[in-house]
Amino acid sequence: QPLYDPFCGSGTIVIEAAQIAAGIPPGAQRRFGFERLLGHDAQAWERTRADAMRGAAAAGAPIAASDAAEREVAQARINAKRAGLAESAIRLSVADALRAPPPFEPPAMIVTNPPYGERSRIDADRDQQAAIERWGMALKHRYGGWTVAVLSSDLQLARRLGIKALRRTPLYNGPIECRLFSARILPPFASRSAT
Repeated sequence: QPLYDPFCGSGTIVIEAAQIAAGIPPGAQRRFGFERLLGHDAQAWERTRADAMRGAAAAGAPIAASDAAEREVAQARINAKRAGLAESAIRLSVADALRAPPPFEPPAMIVTNPPYGERSRIDADRDQQAAIERWGMALKHRYGGWTVAVLSSDLQLARRLGIKALRRTPLYNGPIECRLFSARILPPFASRSAT
């Protein structure tokens, strides 16, 4: 299913999604501590790594990401390349989540970790709660038929977005207690009544 992160930051969510979609094994591009052990068989390890990478495809499901900060999008591009992804694996752009049009037709999914206290503000807005409420309105008006999963330390986020969360999964982002809220955005009323 197409996936979009409108608050991509350095690209963590979409990079991992693109690696999964392309069949790239976790940690394929990194070095591990055991590689420095005296008994480490480097040739056997390289064969194992090559075997795991054989299943990797050039592209998977369509993935897009955006952020209002140009420097974040630039960093996401660098991180995607470091992760072994083709340049075309993620459609990255500079865009304000409050105004960005959907990059795909529904059904598709938003998975995101919007800014909260410890991160930068949305659209340089001094009132973050008002910005979140406006993003909720944008979701309802432009993303009908989409599924949304939002990670936040704001335990009232679903209410602020004006959506009914189907699931609230407790998670931690480092030491920060969070919830992963997931919901389905209904199509606009006119579209629903026509079917």
